[in-house]
Formats: sequence, C-alpha cells, structure tokens
Amino acid sequence: MARFAQELTDRGLEARVLRIATAGHSPLVDPVTPRFAEAIEALPRERPALPVLSDTTGAWADPDAVRTSRYWVRHMREPVRFGEALNTLFGTPDRVLVDMGPGRTLATLTRQHAAYDSKQTVVRLAPHPAEEASEKAVLLAGVGEMWARGAHPDFAALRGDEPGRRIALPTYPFERRHHLVPPTTPFTATHPPTAPSPSTTAAPAAGPPNVPGEAATAPADPVADTPAGVPAPEHPPVLQAVLTAFGQALGYPDIDPQDGLFDLGGDSLTATKLAAWAGSAFHVTFKASDVLRFQTPSAFAALIEERGAGAPAEPKENPTT
Repeated sequence: MARFAQELTDRGLEARVLRIATAGHSPLVDPVTPRFAEAIEALPRERPALPVLSDTTGAWADPDAVRTSRYWVRHMREPVRFGEALNTLFGTPDRVLVDMGPGRTLATLTRQHAAYDSKQTVVRLAPHPAEEASEKAVLLAGVGEMWARGAHPDFAALRGDEPGRRIALPTYPFERRHHLVPPTTPFTATHPPTAPSPSTTAAPAAGPPNVPGEAATAPADPVADTPAGVPAPEHPPVLQAVLTAFGQALGYPDIDPQDGLFDLGGDSLTATKLAAWAGSAFHVTFKASDVLRFQTPSAFAALIEERGAGAPAEPKENPTT
C-alpha cells in the first residue's frame, strides 16, 4: 500500500493512506456483517423523528427501513454515494448545510461538488484537529452564520444559564469580495519610422554620461516589459500561481493572499492536494504539513521561493482533479 501511494504521488496524483485497519464499504467487511447485524438487532431502534438522507442510495431513506439491521449492513458494505446525496440536498437551495465535524472535510467536499453554487450555505461547527482555534469560538461563529443565513437556532438551549449581553454590530457583513475595475492600458500613438537625414546625427538621450569602456544602458521600464494591451500582473508569478491553485482547490473565485486555508474551508485533504500540485508545478517536494504550517497563499508562496522554486513553466492542472 505504501508503494502504491508513492507511485501515485510520483505521477502527480494526491494520495493519502487512511489510518484504518480494514477498508470499509468493500468485500473486506463481508466476514463481520453477520455479527454486525446481530449487534444492531440487539439495540432498540425507534422511528427517526427527522428525515434521514441515505448516503447508500443518495435519496431520502424510508423511516421504517432505517430501523432494520439490513439498512445498516448495506450502509457499512456498499459504496458511499455522497455526491448523489449532495444532488438531493442541492435540490432545495435554501437549505443550510451544517458540517458537525470534527474538521471540515464534508464542507470542503460539498464546495468542490460540480453542482455547488456559492449561494448555498455551508457551515461547520467544530475546528480541525490541526487548527489552533477555540472549539467554543468555532461553534458560536457557525451558529451565528446559520442565523445570518436564515436558520433558526435554539439560542436558549445554546446559551443555557449563561446571561446574554448586547453588543454593537456593523450595519452590513464585511464580506471579502473585490470589485476592482482593471486599469486601462495607456494609448500610445505609433508612427512609421523615418530615415535619418545624412546631415543629422542622433543626439544622446538625456541622462548621466556613460562611463568609458562600458555599454550604454537605459533604466528599466516595468511598463515597457508588459505587452501592449495586457495589464501588468497584480501579484508576482509564484504568488499568483498559488492564489489560483487555492481558489481552484477550495472553490472560491477570489482569494486574498492573507486568507487562511482553514478560514476558507480547507482541511488536511485540501492540504494534500495543494502539496501535490506544488510539487508538480515547481518540481520541489512539498508535504501536506507544509501547507498546514504555511496556511496563507502569501506564506506558502514565500516557502516555495525559499526552497528555490521559480514560476511554473506552464499552467498546471487543477489541484482538485
């Protein structure tokens, strides 16, 4: 298994060995399914009070079928149809999807789904194990976002006996969305070259005199290095490549250099994909732990440059593929 994972990595494909003893949802669990069914039969099973979306079929489950051991045996043995389940949820766009955690793996996979629309609300309620964040702060931020998106949390149950207090809130949410108009390229008139008169000589351009024995040099003009009609790049090449990769991996069209991976909904799986992309694009070895330590595009781009990598020679594939 380790050799296979390394071979995938060498091919530029992200791979991670899961820390489980047996591959679930595969024939390897067949020997234990009878005992598992017996264990389920020994438990009290009530009719669910809330609708259950089955990730075995991708559709809403029959409330009576959920009470049977056969349903849970299929759940353990058959493939997980998370994509089909998301298709069902996306059918009602005003739903608020909540990732109970830990981490934000399901939230990230949801945003990477082909049918995902940025208008669809996806909230997480627990931090990633590698994230240095307060569990209470993440929970309260998630509940607050649910309320802001139109949900109706039970604040009394959340607060308990703790007294509430009023705080001043801004009049609108400070959402990071850039709406900058690209700068226009100054128009430069061109004229056909004219042959110099035999009686005239070219006058030296104004500037410091040339040092004897050295070739004349002109000051570098950054605008002149940019082809006509093409605006100057907003970021250095490495940072721009990293911003594009973050945006593609996380499903956001507009990423700020100081945005954090976890703040954007990333997780260790996203970090693995970004590390594989960076290794393929810049021909330097990176690990998921590098992305987790240098979580912002700016910091990760600085790490790439520190390890001696330059701009990618050509555009690389989307890190989500």
